[in-house]
Amino acid sequence: MNEHRPLQEKIKSWLEKTGLPLELETASSLKKAGFAVEHSSVYSDPQSEKGREIDVIAYTRDPVGMVHVYGAVECKSSANPWIVLVNRDAEAGVTLASLGVMSESANKSLPENFLTLRCDVGSRLKALQTNGYALRQAFCKENDPAYAAAMSAMNAATALATKAPFSTPRMCFALPIIVVDAPIFECHLDREGELHFREVTSTEFLFTAYVPDRTMAMIRIVSLKALPNFSTVLWRLADSIKVTLKPTVDKLIASRFAVRAEGSDGTEGPSP
Repeated sequence: MNEHRPLQEKIKSWLEKTGLPLELETASSLKKAGFAVEHSSVYSDPQSEKGREIDVIAYTRDPVGMVHVYGAVECKSSANPWIVLVNRDAEAGVTLASLGVMSESANKSLPENFLTLRCDVGSRLKALQTNGYALRQAFCKENDPAYAAAMSAMNAATALATKAPFSTPRMCFALPIIVVDAPIFECHLDREGELHFREVTSTEFLFTAYVPDRTMAMIRIVSLKALPNFSTVLWRLADSIKVTLKPTVDKLIASRFAVRAEGSDGTEGPSP
């Protein structure tokens, strides 16, 4: 046994320098919060239609399988800090982008008050809001890894929400998320033109991409130290979505049973 110790230590040292431990911790945290998780999951890229890999997918469904909530998580291990540019002058309201990427069925099924503070979903989204509008990684001279991470999370979220192979349309919500193990700073410009930085453990920013249609979604960026709390917050948000949409789901199921019943007696309903 002891003769293998040096090799095991070398493997451990090498592994700790990769992003795999961050992925494992991310999946573990989301699972503890209540989500089912998939590691290194492959999806069909909505732009190229080629197979792509996302580090972690977290998901939960309502009891009848009509409402699906996903977290599409890209993990980035790096010593370089992450900078989120924030607009402190505008008080933006919660919008559809706060829900990530949605299926067409989900968009059409939202109750009128879904995003207001009177609804549990709206109040939970408001608590996450920071008015971020861009992400950068510090000290990068050429290609910014922040854009690549955002595109990866957005592509996966779009595929999960809009490309699911269900015969019956589902209400799908996919939230793009980036988990990092480096410091996160919010940056804003004051009225005197001075830059101000504030270190945070989690934040969000609005991201727009063509995947292939123009799509806007809030992407959450979370530090490793904030991951347990964020996982719980995400689970509660997902649960609120499922609970709030339950009356909609019940009506939908009842209407479909009614159509089937009408058609079964041979007098009404769709023709065979």
